Amino acid sequence: MASSQTSPGIKLSSKRPRLSSNYDKCIKCQTVEKNDKLQNGMESSVNKFIECSKLRNDDIFRRVSPDLKNNTFLLENVKWN
Repeated sequence: MASSQTSPGIKLSSKRPRLSSNYDKCIKCQTVEKNDKLQNGMESSVNKFIECSKLRNDDIFRRVSPDLKNNTFLLENVKWN
């Protein structure tokens, strides 16, 4: 008999992935809380973050890759909390 529970370690998400990034929000979570203070990343930190995201091929890289290809990605616009 099949169990109705999911296996441990498997996370199912009903959220649709975002197709683009809003650079006025946190690049990681794409949200801004009322009292949330976003800070600009240093150039080296942002480059490292994007490189790691590319290696993982995660949602963040999928969101920023069109901007990277179009040369519209600006390091000074990247903010996070």
